[in-house]
Amino acid sequence: MTPPQAPTAPHKPEDDQATQLRAMVAEMESRARGLERVPARESAPRPERPAPLRPAPRSGATRTETPGARADAVRRHSAPHGAARPRARIIAVASGKGGVGKTNMCVNICVAMAMRGRRAILLDGDLGLANADVLCGVTAGANLGHVLEGTRSLDEIIIEAPGGFGLIPGAAGMAHLAHSGRERRQSLLKRLGAMERAADVIVIDCGAGIGGSVMSFVQAADLAMIVATPEPTSIADAYALIKCTHSLKVRTGSTTPGCGVLINQAVDEDEAKRAYARMAGVCERFLRMRPELIGWTPSDPRVPEAVRARVPVLVRSPRARVSQAVRVVAGSLSDRLELDRCASDARSGLLARLFGLRGRNRRS
Repeated sequence: MTPPQAPTAPHKPEDDQATQLRAMVAEMESRARGLERVPARESAPRPERPAPLRPAPRSGATRTETPGARADAVRRHSAPHGAARPRARIIAVASGKGGVGKTNMCVNICVAMAMRGRRAILLDGDLGLANADVLCGVTAGANLGHVLEGTRSLDEIIIEAPGGFGLIPGAAGMAHLAHSGRERRQSLLKRLGAMERAADVIVIDCGAGIGGSVMSFVQAADLAMIVATPEPTSIADAYALIKCTHSLKVRTGSTTPGCGVLINQAVDEDEAKRAYARMAGVCERFLRMRPELIGWTPSDPRVPEAVRARVPVLVRSPRARVSQAVRVVAGSLSDRLELDRCASDARSGLLARLFGLRGRNRRS
């Protein structure tokens, strides 16, 4: 006599659907990243605390990223398994003149964003004079020049920098790239648009001045952050850049980018506020607009020390005055971009702005 079998749980159709969905997600991720297929994980909300940072390189030391490390960086800075994510917010950081600490701000803002649990990517867009990789102490095998020449893709050159953010190295010493034509710049921005859902924030380190590449990056951004020092020449040059940004918005009829100012290398908060007040007053008088004050950062001897050590100051000296100020700036940027999230998600992303607005802007 056959012993009675234990009753089995009723089969639910949604069990098969869930299994199929997890398999589809795993397959798509495997194809997209070129990685080996791994078991799919259930999507989970992003943790409040970021993953532990990797140890910073020793003074004078450099790291060379391998192709495997680049793949790991792409995976760490991409969306969670199976999660539907809004597009990244894009911040174009520019300055009217060189020597105001723009690249240092970009690097350390990305570190601060990573500390806040944000997936941050820094694009070194200072075509021809890029040095963000030097400040981070990393040596890249490929850079933005290879992307512009069509021999590499952006996800092939991204590397992980100290502090836990993704770095897209720029091309240094290639003067012809600094004067890239409109079609080449559009091609780069199109490739960048494909990464809109791979991060929370993309920071673009633009070159100094008001060249074509700078304005292309600014036009594609959600926020243009102008870095200036309290020096009169820096304020005057920053005003010229704000004027160009404002004129671009008026000419194209666009509501983006927003325009903000960061006062760097100030003695104290009073000096920073006075510098901003002078700049804002001129903008109100001649442009009938007032850029917002994103924040300010003090002059701090820890910054040149970090530059010589080739480590972001926020990683090397997290308790320094400038490090504390950068964290405040990152918080201000994060809050501002979150406030814009509802409106921004409803409108078009970078690609639509790139090809839609540029259709009305015939100047290269």
